[in-house]
Amino acid sequence: MSCERTLKWYELLPFFSFVFLRRRCRTCKGPISWQYPVVELVCGFIMAYLPFFFARFFNIGNLFYFKPELWSFYIFVLLWILILLALVLMSAIDFRLYVIPDEINIFVGILGAFLIATKVFGGAWLAFPFGHFIKNYALVFSFSKSIVFGHIFGLAVSGLFFLILYFITRGKGFGFGDVKLAFVLGLLLGYPDTVLSIFFSFILGGVWSLLLLSHGKKTMKSKIPFGPFMALGVIFTVFFGHDALTWYFSLFM
Repeated sequence: MSCERTLKWYELLPFFSFVFLRRRCRTCKGPISWQYPVVELVCGFIMAYLPFFFARFFNIGNLFYFKPELWSFYIFVLLWILILLALVLMSAIDFRLYVIPDEINIFVGILGAFLIATKVFGGAWLAFPFGHFIKNYALVFSFSKSIVFGHIFGLAVSGLFFLILYFITRGKGFGFGDVKLAFVLGLLLGYPDTVLSIFFSFILGGVWSLLLLSHGKKTMKSKIPFGPFMALGVIFTVFFGHDALTWYFSLFM
């Protein structure tokens, strides 16, 4: 970004170019942001690991043999890869510019609509409560077995919660971009998964804020982008939601 020289192909290899160039531009020796290798590693992890995680999570079996009857699973995985990649992009933009592009919200919302259709027509493995990332715990918190209703109710719960916070804080606690993202993520996860996602996002955002305050990086009046923590809330719900609830309820047994 400092000298605006067009990079060669061997300077664009994900992660490896960053290492080989020792975090410096080959021409002007300007520093290269850590954002690039972090985003590249996260996206690589999503692409490589998510299909195998879902295969184990939903007891699909061996992924190395194509099974036509599992068409809904392949679509499900593809949609979630695109969704998580979009959330990574949104997080990088919000972290640096304090803005959540409407285009990303619309894109994720469209993918969420396709995800709901996949769950409705995809077969028993995505039916209630198996299509929830909290699995059997959805039986405890849900009051409807309708997939469509669950996602619409999730949209309402998540979006209205952040909308109320937006008006209470007069836009100082949360930006309206966070509100729009909350509606989209609520539709994406559905109820009650979105509640757990919100919980994770506030815990992670709170911990990060305390770290910044304790190290003098921010003050009580400083702005902190919340979009990345909303994305992390979704990721934690997908990968750890069921295990977290299992651990929580085990404390009472």
